[in-house]
Amino acid sequence: MAHLRVMSAIINSIREEEVLLDSGLQIVSMTKKVATANKVSWDPSLSIQMQSANRLLSRIYRLARNISFTLEGVMVLLQVHVRRPLTHDPRAPLPSNIISLCNS
Repeated sequence: MAHLRVMSAIINSIREEEVLLDSGLQIVSMTKKVATANKVSWDPSLSIQMQSANRLLSRIYRLARNISFTLEGVMVLLQVHVRRPLTHDPRAPLPSNIISLCNS
């Protein structure tokens, strides 16, 4: 069963954002608006499609590499998929293994 947890993270040493940790996900994503606000740059040559749980394909804008996230005093570098906003939740899901980094 997937569990959700909301916490704060400092992205790119720019500003604090509320993030959603979803133990059912194995990717890191954020909206283009959040990426731009945190001065995240992405590789214009990389673009992929992802399939959602309802089997719809959507194009991810780009991939940003080595973006720093500081969660509860622990800084990690993550690869981030920059995407269009979700209609149900504009926060950025993070993979469940981040929880173990924060709790150790």
